[in-house]
Amino acid sequence: MALLIAAGVTAGHVSAQPSSEEPAPPTDPTAAAAPPTEGAPPPGPKTTIDADGTYAVGTEIVPGVYSSAGPNADGTACYWKRTNGDELVDNALTKKPAVVQISAGDTAFTTNDCGPWQLTNAPLPKQGSATDILGQLGKLILTNPSGPPPQSAPAAEAPAEQAPTEHLAPSGVAPGP
Repeated sequence: MALLIAAGVTAGHVSAQPSSEEPAPPTDPTAAAAPPTEGAPPPGPKTTIDADGTYAVGTEIVPGVYSSAGPNADGTACYWKRTNGDELVDNALTKKPAVVQISAGDTAFTTNDCGPWQLTNAPLPKQGSATDILGQLGKLILTNPSGPPPQSAPAAEAPAEQAPTEHLAPSGVAPGP
């Protein structure tokens, strides 16, 4: 009986104290239980690519302009490619810093032996067209930055005039001495 008295129960008498807590809403047994969360939303697409691999555009990485310092420290050339399904959109192999624009229409981006890629969304460096390159090459050839122009070869002399050939009328007789 001592235990019941300590709990506020006496023989035939129960006492209850009012609570300041709100009662919990009734649970719906048909509602699906939500997966437990640890306070953080699920991760979205990344803006940094820091390991070799193939990344799905839009789900694993954000589309945009990315830059890399180039190849890893081991000196191997940096290779990257953009794909749209099975179609190769663009690729490069370089030992220099690299910039790539990953489009929202791309399905994947692959990187091998490159330093980390960081989303910059900076304008792409200007690429020269074939006309621009030929124009620059023409200027270099005309200005000859490597030294004096080469000596031109002397003009070939015109052949000496020959005496006209005597034409004979067809007489059937050979010319004599």
